[in-house]
Amino acid sequence: MIFEEVFWSFFPIFLTFFAIYMYTYADQNASVKQNEAELSFLYKYQKEAIVRPIAASFQGWQVFAFASSCAMYFVPAWAFNNALTNFRGQTIGYTEIGFTSMCALVIIHHVILVISTRNWTLFLVRWYLLSIGLLFLIIAINDLMTINADLFQSEYFIVMHTPQYWLSLLLTVGMVCIPYYLVQSVWYLILFPKYKPTA
Repeated sequence: MIFEEVFWSFFPIFLTFFAIYMYTYADQNASVKQNEAELSFLYKYQKEAIVRPIAASFQGWQVFAFASSCAMYFVPAWAFNNALTNFRGQTIGYTEIGFTSMCALVIIHHVILVISTRNWTLFLVRWYLLSIGLLFLIIAINDLMTINADLFQSEYFIVMHTPQYWLSLLLTVGMVCIPYYLVQSVWYLILFPKYKPTA
């Protein structure tokens, strides 16, 4: 029973890997419009500006990852009153917090991929939409299956119709993605303007 609930809890994460897979497969850093000299320049930049200083900036990214994980747990925990009761007076436990954190994780993953993508193609757009769409499809299916009165599916229904879920999701995604976007902007606009992503 516990394994089944854990599996279904993480099912949306298992199925939303298409975006990152296509992000790496399509080599989105390289544009079809770039000639060989421009591509050589780009890969030289990646080696000098990304690979070499990665050890120095790794600790900074660890701090960012820790702060992001705190936001992903504590914002939903605060919104749901530490799983004591929901707005209907029901006690579900940590399902509400875990479900909201899981959804935030998947959405943050996709938003960061969108921010990091340098060259957009129709191919990438389709895969990104499929990947994020699977999350909402799985949630909607579980929401509609409450007719069976299964406890876990009933929890989906209760959480999805809770205002705290949507507000904490929005706040969590903003708290993680906005700092990442600012760092990305400083990186390309101030530190390395000549490597700005192509339009």
